[in-house]
Amino acid sequence: MLTVLSGGTGSRKLIDGLAKVIPQREINVIVNTADDIEIYGLHISPDVDSVMYTLAGIFDEERGWGIKNDTFNFHEMITKIVPTYSWFHIGDKDLAIHVLRTNLLKSGMKLTEVTKFLCEKLNIDCKIIPMTNDKVTTYIFDGIKKRHFQEFWVLHRGNMPIKSVIFENIENANISNEAIEAILKSKLIIIGPSNPITSINPILSLPKMRNIIISSEAKKIAVSPIVKGSPFSGPAAKLMESLGLEVSAYQVAKLYEDIIDVFIVDEKEDDERLEKLNMELVKTNISLKTQEDRIRLAKFIIEHYYK
Repeated sequence: MLTVLSGGTGSRKLIDGLAKVIPQREINVIVNTADDIEIYGLHISPDVDSVMYTLAGIFDEERGWGIKNDTFNFHEMITKIVPTYSWFHIGDKDLAIHVLRTNLLKSGMKLTEVTKFLCEKLNIDCKIIPMTNDKVTTYIFDGIKKRHFQEFWVLHRGNMPIKSVIFENIENANISNEAIEAILKSKLIIIGPSNPITSINPILSLPKMRNIIISSEAKKIAVSPIVKGSPFSGPAAKLMESLGLEVSAYQVAKLYEDIIDVFIVDEKEDDERLEKLNMELVKTNISLKTQEDRIRLAKFIIEHYYK
């Protein structure tokens, strides 16, 4: 069994490759839920849904979010009446998931239980595990006002000042029991190539999470989300720069240095500082643009660190 720490973009693609190389039942995915947001009274879990839709084979690769071949009748109608969330598109099929999730949560189920239920209904054998059942919310503070991460990224496209990144209530949140079990029982733990600031850091910032990972007997590896100073996607570069961090694979390695054994970077990386870190450095092609890329990288990881 292996466990991947994941956001909703780069790691999602690696997970897609892993699921085509080994049986889904051998894969656990601990997913960031600090991006979760309530819109129209519905609990929306963007990163959880991205991973879930990918493993169900229904993810919209062209848009980069949502369900392929979805329609947007609900969105068109509701924004004609109340345009408050016109910037946040919810497809009709996507809406069904949000309605179900919200109703099940209101019935008393935990987010981990709801996610397991949805995965079963979508014929997903992989265990998709929310990092916590407690509410943690990522806010971007611009010096005057804090904005939900979804507002920062979807509405403003990241075009606003960043003074700090806040994980509200992180200090009071408990790691989900399912996440702890997955980490302790895994042979391999992979920190996926997701945004290190707002996708991976919320998971690692949960109280005791780093200690639990360190205590696991699993091999611990990370795949860089940055190649020669350029992130795979998303606002990682802007976030890192705004927080005074260098946008580089080296900087990502430093963020994970205390918990990983192996750091996988792209074959084009030539930063000599990487060689001096207290971890094994491995170079290979880490592109995840195509299905073939995803499978190739997944096979590389499985052959070297899992089998």
